[in-house]
Amino acid sequence: MSKSQRYRRDQRRKGMKLLRIWAPDPSRPEFALEAERQGRLRSFRGKGGDGPQRRCVQLA
Repeated sequence: MSKSQRYRRDQRRKGMKLLRIWAPDPSRPEFALEAERQGRLRSFRGKGGDGPQRRCVQLA
C-alpha cells in the first residue's frame, strides 16, 4: 500500500471524505476583475453586520 493510500485510508477512518473541486485561479486577470465587481455589489448591500455568512467565516 502506498503512502498516499495509507493517508487516505487513515483520513477515512477519521470520518473525512476526499473532495475534489474546481476553484477560481487567483493568478488570472479575470479573477481580480470579478473580485472587484463582487466587492462593489457587496458595498451596495450595506455593511452586512453579523449575518449568518459572517459568523460562518468567523468559525472557520
